[in-house]
Amino acid sequence: MLKVLTPFRVAIGICCLAMSCLIIYSMFINNIDRLLNSECGFKCGFLLDRSPSYFNPLDSLLKVLSNHHENFYSIQLFLDTTFFALILVYTYICIIYGIVKIGINFFGLEIYKIRRRDTMPQALSVVSILVILMMFAFSMQLMSIAPNYVTFGDQKLKKEDDKNDNENCSLREGKIDNFKFGQKMVVGYGCQLTMIAQLYTKIQLTVPLFSLIYYLLSWAFIACFCMFAVYFGWFKKQYQS
Repeated sequence: MLKVLTPFRVAIGICCLAMSCLIIYSMFINNIDRLLNSECGFKCGFLLDRSPSYFNPLDSLLKVLSNHHENFYSIQLFLDTTFFALILVYTYICIIYGIVKIGINFFGLEIYKIRRRDTMPQALSVVSILVILMMFAFSMQLMSIAPNYVTFGDQKLKKEDDKNDNENCSLREGKIDNFKFGQKMVVGYGCQLTMIAQLYTKIQLTVPLFSLIYYLLSWAFIACFCMFAVYFGWFKKQYQS
């Protein structure tokens, strides 16, 4: 039984590592794009108001999947929604696994342990609050992981001089307050932002300090991921051997 489970665990580990690296790389390339191509720079927290200049694999994959809604036995498959749901489920599993593995600590002081059939009710309440806060923080990071897809979905901006050619949407052409919700937009007036993009874009424009802190914390998250990946992948393996 152990020999059968070992290849399966290795395959699951490789898939999880690939998903994590894909998310981190997409966040990294978006931060580089914001750093080099943001016109307002430090004053607005490196907010990018134009289309991305560099290839973002996760963003591009979601946009390609959103343009191909295949049918399977008369059932329409929304591939982008399915893949997006897989990312959210993967993040939720990582959060739960991390809390169970580490426990609930406060600056190195262990407060609660998460054990099977031996967890205090107070610990479950704290875990529920932590999961909600972490998922809320991840919803903010979606703007860094897949900025164009989360902001505009599969929308395209049609040029006024050429009806057959489309451009990628950007915040310059995006409409936030100049239209009524629930009504179809007239072609040529801009792209409609999603609700989550409207919320965070308004916050970033109103409170530039929030956008700056959000940007710096994204770099801190990338640095922590790389540091712990090197530690567990190399130094800890050498120590255990």
